[in-house]
Amino acid sequence: MEMPVDGDENNKKWVIINGDGTYRIGSFNGSEFVTGMVNTKVDYGYIYATQTFKQSYEGDGPFIQLSFLRPGKQSEHKLTWSKQQSFPCELALKTINGELRLCRNPVNGIKQLRYDPHIWNKITVNPGDNPLKGIDGDLFEIIADIDPEKSSGFGFNIRGEKLEYSARDHLLTFRGNQAKLLPDGNKIRLRLIIDRSSVEVFANDGEVTFSNIFYPDPVNLNLVLYSIGGAIELTTLECYRLKSIWLKREQELGYQRISEE
Repeated sequence: MEMPVDGDENNKKWVIINGDGTYRIGSFNGSEFVTGMVNTKVDYGYIYATQTFKQSYEGDGPFIQLSFLRPGKQSEHKLTWSKQQSFPCELALKTINGELRLCRNPVNGIKQLRYDPHIWNKITVNPGDNPLKGIDGDLFEIIADIDPEKSSGFGFNIRGEKLEYSARDHLLTFRGNQAKLLPDGNKIRLRLIIDRSSVEVFANDGEVTFSNIFYPDPVNLNLVLYSIGGAIELTTLECYRLKSIWLKREQELGYQRISEE
């Protein structure tokens, strides 16, 4: 597929995406794809069978990607199902630290599902603090701009599952996988989509992503944001509950949800 570079319609590159989400950028003359890249990751979770499409037959709008999520290393369970579809993501080519990269971000439609917002501006989180204390549940979108310079790192504990960033090694770790992630202007920007059986992480506007199925303890609905080895500074922290797109069906099945009022 042919995509604009940094949003410039007059400067485009061709991209090949494999079933596991790895990609290569190059040129295409109609019969031959030429590239000097090796297969490169953007997602460090467990995705496969990626599908990429436009919003209409006319090719309007950005490229959208869907994929299946696999259990990965947590494949042993007693459930009758083990896979699901990812949240739809918008793809873009961006220049990052002088290198052209494919980036993934949630489509804007997710904003229609938000309710019960909790928003903080310019806050400090010291070791032992948790600004998300008391916000329990299983469907969330969380956005955070974090400056870890005065700390060893920070993390989110999502219903018992830890996502951690090492400020010393510049490594983001989730469910046994790691990705190199350099601060952008001294800050790490994280966006989390938390569902009942999945967590999708988008770091630095989609430069690095993790898409994972998980099987949390149904009793554990806790969210924790914590600092490691010193204070972290947050420019913004946003936490939204998310509606279900299947709300009517959930009501038919008898699921109880927190009121949106």
